[in-house]
Amino acid sequence: RNCSEIATERKVNKIKKQTVASSVYFLKYLISVRIAKMAEGLDGESFDVVVVGTGLTESVLAAALSLSGKTVLHLDKEEYYGQNEATFTLDDFLVWAEKHKSEEIGDEEYKVTQVDELNEDISLHARRFNIDLSARLVLCRGKTVEALIDSGVHRYVSFHSVDDALALYGNSSTQQVLRVPCSKAEVFKSKTLTMVEKRQLMKFLRFCMDRATRLKAGGDKDAVLWRNENGLDQGRSLPRPQNKEVKTLYDGEESLDDLSFAEFVEKNCKMSPRLLSLLSYTIALLRDENELESESAANVMEKIQTYLNGLGRFGNTAFLYPLYGVAELVQAFCRLSAVHGGLYVLREKVDSVVTDTEGKEKICKGVRLSSGSVVNANWVVGNGLTDSTQVSELKECRLVCIVNAPLATICSESDNAKSILK
Repeated sequence: RNCSEIATERKVNKIKKQTVASSVYFLKYLISVRIAKMAEGLDGESFDVVVVGTGLTESVLAAALSLSGKTVLHLDKEEYYGQNEATFTLDDFLVWAEKHKSEEIGDEEYKVTQVDELNEDISLHARRFNIDLSARLVLCRGKTVEALIDSGVHRYVSFHSVDDALALYGNSSTQQVLRVPCSKAEVFKSKTLTMVEKRQLMKFLRFCMDRATRLKAGGDKDAVLWRNENGLDQGRSLPRPQNKEVKTLYDGEESLDDLSFAEFVEKNCKMSPRLLSLLSYTIALLRDENELESESAANVMEKIQTYLNGLGRFGNTAFLYPLYGVAELVQAFCRLSAVHGGLYVLREKVDSVVTDTEGKEKICKGVRLSSGSVVNANWVVGNGLTDSTQVSELKECRLVCIVNAPLATICSESDNAKSILK
């Protein structure tokens, strides 16, 4: 194509984008008018519970209260669901970033320090992907999946199996991107682990599986020997090598509940720092070195067992991800609450909690909204009710990167991987 055709196409796309933006703005105006009228109609209404904020915790709580028969009013000062777990399109994310870049921290949950300019071609594909403020994985055998099934929320959300798990190891000068092996075959095909590390990893994982088998059988030491026979009776493949001698890494008298994971590894396992990092942070999902020192060996092995049980349940890895972003989880619980009578009002801020003094105690009577309405309630729970002058000293830094290829492909070239993940 010649330059004039490309220029014409870009002008047409720009006009389309402006038309869509105008339509969205008008729609938001109509919604704001309707919400304002709804807020006025809440004056004097009574609820059992008022939940403030639509984060994941608050949404799960609202759903549980509605299912138990309580009348729930769920409020959020923003125009979107999710708070910390919100999901945006690229255009909405840039609007959100610009808004939080110009605000003081105060009682805000985020402050954006820098927004780089994006390639013009990316804007043409703005609605082909979503951006999460807080990316969260769901373990295939974790408690979250069971909770979704038991509550019925799984009917409102779809998931995608994570294809690959990658880990960044090393300091700024010696960084490596390691692919986390998700099966025995991948362990021995791995080019990042040495042969000694592969054997150490398999030995430790087998020990975790054997320990879980003994615990499930009530501590029977011979339970591991019968595991193959039980699998054969059900027509399954062998869970461990046939006639493999059962060895243990630990025969000490001290309980694993009293040993930290770091102490257990130091005394009983000969692991390289790289293998320990891979095992601790990508399989056991520990957050930092403090957890490595403080978490008991028994607790960490239980986490590893959960990871191993999830392999192959829904896909290659042990992780699931909401198909349209983490906010889908939030909206699914909100939808469940709404189905059972919960009332939702966005763009409505709680100015104060109304209390009454009975004796020496303050009794909650309701909330006063930014619209001036007073809502009666026996309980007020949620995020954003603390004094706005109190700012936590703990800070968390996050980076959102938009790439033009699968991460596994990019990370195969170490220089590109470092430039993205630094």
